[in-house]
Amino acid sequence: MFELIPHLLEHAFEDTIYLVPFLLVTYFLLEALEHKAGNRTEELVQKAGKLGPAVAAVLGEQCPIPMRRVGVKDVFGHSGPAWELLEQFGLRSDAIIAAVKELV
Repeated sequence: MFELIPHLLEHAFEDTIYLVPFLLVTYFLLEALEHKAGNRTEELVQKAGKLGPAVAAVLGEQCPIPMRRVGVKDVFGHSGPAWELLEQFGLRSDAIIAAVKELV
């Protein structure tokens, strides 16, 4: 039984060593992004287009950058006057300003 432990540790090390360069590069990229992004996070997410949610998720989880996503929640859409729909879904300017103030 005890002779199995060194064998397991050896193979665990061999399997893990290949991940170290990838993890190191990922760490450096996240640090560079954090350093460069600063207060421009929202701008970066908007420039990312359809990748915006993925960029926001990575920034929100990996970098200490305050962020709040504002948008229509997971509900069925319905029709009505635009102003009422904006108010119902929390997309009017006063709701967006309140979300920003919560972060600041």
